[in-house]
Amino acid sequence: MRILSMIAAALLCMAPLATTQAAAADITGSYLVDGTSPGGGTYTGSVSVKKNADSLYQVVWTIGGEKYIGTAIGTDEMLSISYRSGNNTGVGLYVTQKNGSVKGIWTYAGGKELGGEVWLKK
Repeated sequence: MRILSMIAAALLCMAPLATTQAAAADITGSYLVDGTSPGGGTYTGSVSVKKNADSLYQVVWTIGGEKYIGTAIGTDEMLSISYRSGNNTGVGLYVTQKNGSVKGIWTYAGGKELGGEVWLKK
């Protein structure tokens, strides 16, 4: 329950960023990703975002040779993502920034800490 409260608070804090931006760039494409895992470990890799239908996206991360497949709902300004890799599942919330990068928070299913990512378009 605590993690849901943290995600809800983060969503409330991040929502104004998405709604106050002038015409955001198309969120689809390929990105370099720089992240911090819950607990503090860091990682780098790549992520691609493909629009499947109105407000539905496929998100695929490649981190250390492992693929994480996600399904997202959202807009060019904000994505809410559910992902999996093997038996690992989780959720994330990502917001497009004015400079075109994407910042997000995420956690594993049942997690008690948040991780974070920054995506830079290739």
